[in-house]
Amino acid sequence: MLKQLQDVLMQNNILYLSQLSIHPRAEILKFRNMGEGTMPELDSTCRKYGIQIRSLASIREAFDSCHFPAMLHNLFFQGKIFCMDDFKHKTAHDLYVICQRDYILYKLLHSILFSCD
Repeated sequence: MLKQLQDVLMQNNILYLSQLSIHPRAEILKFRNMGEGTMPELDSTCRKYGIQIRSLASIREAFDSCHFPAMLHNLFFQGKIFCMDDFKHKTAHDLYVICQRDYILYKLLHSILFSCD
């Protein structure tokens, strides 16, 4: 890995490549000094170690038919929900936590999930 890329990651409190999986690609691109030269290097390094950098666009596409509010897309990303099948292993409490313990948001998510089946 290039020294410049290591410096960019360290400046953004990324000590391990696995930590990148909690950040959407758009957020990583906004890291200070992450430029056109460092992002391809980061992609290559992540591929080498089997780490996938996801984007919010892929989440939007996966859930397009259900019409989830845009604010839920970020919460899905943080909760590692990338497709409808990921909900199968979540309990009601898990969904409540993903909704940041916001009961109204949880009920909205719950009603949309039941209408998408």
